[in-house]
Amino acid sequence: MNRRDFYLPQKRPFIVSLFTSLFALAYHVIFLFVFRALGVYQMFYFNIVSVIIFAVASFLLTKTQAFTILYIITTFEVIFHQIFADYYLGARASFHFFMLIMGFLPFLIFTRRRTVAYLFCILSLILFCLLELFSSSIQPIYEISPRATFIIKATNIFLSIIVLSVMIFLFSHIVQNVEFNLEHEVMFQAEKLQTQNERIINYQKNMILSLSNLVENRDNDTGEHVRRTSTYVYLLAKATKASGYYIETLTERYVDMLYRAAPLHDIGKIAVSDLILKKPGKLTPEEYEQMKIHTTRGEQIVKEVLGPSNDPEYVRIAGEIAKGHHEHWDGTGYPSNLKGEQIPLSARVMAIADVFDALVTQRCYKQAFPLEQAFEIIKESSGSHFDPVLVEVFIENKRAIIDILNRYQD
Repeated sequence: MNRRDFYLPQKRPFIVSLFTSLFALAYHVIFLFVFRALGVYQMFYFNIVSVIIFAVASFLLTKTQAFTILYIITTFEVIFHQIFADYYLGARASFHFFMLIMGFLPFLIFTRRRTVAYLFCILSLILFCLLELFSSSIQPIYEISPRATFIIKATNIFLSIIVLSVMIFLFSHIVQNVEFNLEHEVMFQAEKLQTQNERIINYQKNMILSLSNLVENRDNDTGEHVRRTSTYVYLLAKATKASGYYIETLTERYVDMLYRAAPLHDIGKIAVSDLILKKPGKLTPEEYEQMKIHTTRGEQIVKEVLGPSNDPEYVRIAGEIAKGHHEHWDGTGYPSNLKGEQIPLSARVMAIADVFDALVTQRCYKQAFPLEQAFEIIKESSGSHFDPVLVEVFIENKRAIIDILNRYQD
């Protein structure tokens, strides 16, 4: 949505200024005939000059949108017009009310500069008072009939009613559109914020994926491990929810965060020596203990690196995965020997995805297992290593799992 499509007040200064200049033009044309009929040629010539000024100003307005300059010109013209009217015709034929109207117009023109509007309003009120004092202290040059005075007064009142009606319409239009404009302003800001959040999330995804690949490459994996396991995790979580299991936990938001956090499951390996990660044979008990620290170190890294600037729930899930993906359902895993549902669901899902991918791919310390054998190992580990419910869902989606594996191997 384009902000200008709904923010109508932006067009208000142009409309009000154009109306003001056109009204002033029409006003002086009308009084050209009035002053000519009265024989007040000084006012007649003044009005001719005013007509030229407002004609030029109206033309320039459409080209330059110089609202402030136009308003200042109009203000000075009104002042001089009132002074000349008082001087030549007297207070009865002048109409100082126009000076007060000039005090309200700034609030329609200077919509983004309220201080300027208040200054112009106060100035107009001061000028009105000065004009009242000025007119009461002078003797007019021309004596005009009560009938002519009435015509001038009536014309001024009629034109003032037109101006006030337009101003009331504009004010009511503003009031009616305030809620509309605020609502759409909120929508605009929300869309802008959403776009920024999406940009940040995409940047974060790329950063996490690159960092995770860098860690995985240290133990001679191709780097596709994090992509495959993340996709397995997403599929298993969605399928588990569709089967009616753990539906209170597996919300759309949770599944999305689980998918985005999965690449960080082995981030703690950055703290493990290359001699251990790349060892082609079986690890010694001491080396195995060193390998175990990648779980707790991974949780610590997630909290330190992602904690300050990320969603707390996302950081929590990423930490659970990093720390708990080597826990076993029967309590024989590490680092905390958690058992059953003591293990966070995120870590239980990650455990199956991680082990399956390790089974079907070649590592520095082993050859890849055949697919059927890998699925059989997962199945046999139900209730010991893995959550039985998740194993059941995983096996039921065997075809989809194989498709994912083939997709990343092609």
